[in-house]
Amino acid sequence: MTDMRKLVFDEGALLTGNVRMPAHASYSALNTFSTCPGMWVGGKVYKEPRRYGDPLTIGSIAHAALELAMRRPDELEPDWPALCREGIELERERNRLPENQWKGDLLPQDVVAPDGHAVTADEWADMAAGRLHGFRLDLALNRPPTPAACEQRLEMEVWGVPMVGSVDYRDRSGQIVDWKTGHLPAPSDDKAVGHADQLRIYARMLETAGIHVADARDVYVEHNVARPVDLSDEQMELTGMWTSDTWARMRGSVTAGRYGLNPSYLCSWCPLSKVCPKAMRIRGAKAKAAYEIGLDWSNPDFDIQLGDAYRVHTKTGGNMSVLSLLDDPPQQPQPKAHMPAADPWNSEEGRKAAERWGFSDTTQLGGQSQSEPQTVEPPDLRLVAHKPYEPSLSEGHLNTAGYGFGQLQSMAAYAWGLDRDDPYGTLMLLLKGEWAAARNVWGAIVPDIPGLKDDQPDRQALLDWLDAPLARDADRIMRAVMDGRTKADIGQAARDVAEIMTVTRRIVAGENK
Repeated sequence: MTDMRKLVFDEGALLTGNVRMPAHASYSALNTFSTCPGMWVGGKVYKEPRRYGDPLTIGSIAHAALELAMRRPDELEPDWPALCREGIELERERNRLPENQWKGDLLPQDVVAPDGHAVTADEWADMAAGRLHGFRLDLALNRPPTPAACEQRLEMEVWGVPMVGSVDYRDRSGQIVDWKTGHLPAPSDDKAVGHADQLRIYARMLETAGIHVADARDVYVEHNVARPVDLSDEQMELTGMWTSDTWARMRGSVTAGRYGLNPSYLCSWCPLSKVCPKAMRIRGAKAKAAYEIGLDWSNPDFDIQLGDAYRVHTKTGGNMSVLSLLDDPPQQPQPKAHMPAADPWNSEEGRKAAERWGFSDTTQLGGQSQSEPQTVEPPDLRLVAHKPYEPSLSEGHLNTAGYGFGQLQSMAAYAWGLDRDDPYGTLMLLLKGEWAAARNVWGAIVPDIPGLKDDQPDRQALLDWLDAPLARDADRIMRAVMDGRTKADIGQAARDVAEIMTVTRRIVAGENK
């Protein structure tokens, strides 16, 4: 096993050796590294299997079809299904060239459709043609195109960085176009900003080669939108600074063998999302599908390790990644349309509940009840009010004054504020996150809670934990880092809690920075 197959996560970084510095930089490599250096490493050490509807495969076919269409620019409404079929053969022919053989076949093998049948080349072509449906060639420049070059490969140094890239389309008017086959981002979205940087890099490369660029635009073919790119000196300078800085940081990381981890909404699309302790879990069908094909702990070709900052030591001597309990959070319900609040007591169920809880007149629930209050106890517990520092649960007595019981009540209220439609599931996420953060930092002093992983925690173990000062500390830190965040951020917030608690552990243990 080579060092490149050994991946160690520790102190907020990925440590690995023998990742070679590329001879040239592509925009996509710089953009991935800028997003998360760990994600860039993941793409180099692990090739994810492609699945049905793979966007890279569909995008490659669509780009080939657009190139073929520009060979016949007078046909403003091309036959996209036919061109996509022809485009598959064009790309396959290119991939057979010696310099491209590393790419392999354009179409992934053994891919099955949702109904279980093997996906054919015609089906891939149809998926790509669906992205191009309704797109006219004159929509790109608001006039019929006059092609000067398609898929023009460039390789030269700009801003001190050896760049390589391919310009999708260059018009004789000096205009250049980059075809985009994905969703349409908002102009201020990071993705849109990145798309503009890519075209500015290409414009600089063409100008360096002596080819004047009068205009550049990203064309989102699925949406019939052409978005001009600012080529002003100021914006070109900013793009140049980003390009040279990212290249320098990449070189520094490769030299040190240390790559930062920057969790974001893109984590599910990282090849290392299943094994990275800082990865955010994003809900949604596409995110889940992307996550499922990532590198798994059980892969025999990799030696994946967690450093001390990300290990949890259990009573049985084993270990688990921090916050692994959050790997499968409860499904968050879809938000409901706003409607006027109904009186919850004005129903048969409501009246029964009111009667059970000691209210005989539901019309008086907004003020004083007309009946004497009743004590409602769980069937197997007796409610008592002992000292706050005494156990919350002991010998069948629930101490309602106990620190742990009060902590549980407070957390339940906080969970309700985060998601009124699913307060129980939200409370479970908070309990898991705070417990795992404390366990990660302080080890076995944080007790096991059987059933917590399955959202059915043993009440004795849970209240014993919540009685502990460490539990209250974890909750205080959690609420501080959750300020302004939502339920979807609980997983990352819990990781932040662990990192914050690690700082205090180092201080009291006299550890070096």
